[in-house]
Amino acid sequence: MAQGIADILQTGQVIRGRGGSPTLLSTQMPQAPVGMSLDTAVNDFISDPFIFAHHFLLSADFMDGIRARTPRLLVKQADNFVNQLMPHFGRHWFTLVEDPRRQGRNQQLNAFYLTPALEKYAEYAAAQPNQVP
Repeated sequence: MAQGIADILQTGQVIRGRGGSPTLLSTQMPQAPVGMSLDTAVNDFISDPFIFAHHFLLSADFMDGIRARTPRLLVKQADNFVNQLMPHFGRHWFTLVEDPRRQGRNQQLNAFYLTPALEKYAEYAAAQPNQVP
């Protein structure tokens, strides 16, 4: 099991910790987008990603998305996750996070990153230790 998602990100390896349960990386949730809650944005995206992409600015830059969602995470840690660990998972989890650089700039559109949900990878590592790369 992972000692913590931060250890996985830093080393690119899954490390067994005491007790076998991961310590989830604390995430800083962004402020709600203009005129809607983040939960509403996520639900709209899940309901119809094509229509969502026509009404909002959406980027799949995983590195910038991870850094926007978890600003205390080091660039090297995010890079290790995206390039060394994530490609080996057979299943992936994502969430939306507000893109502060583009928020409200283009015709006042809300802007988001589609970014890996790091906590879901940690939960999976805890529940399926034999499936962790």
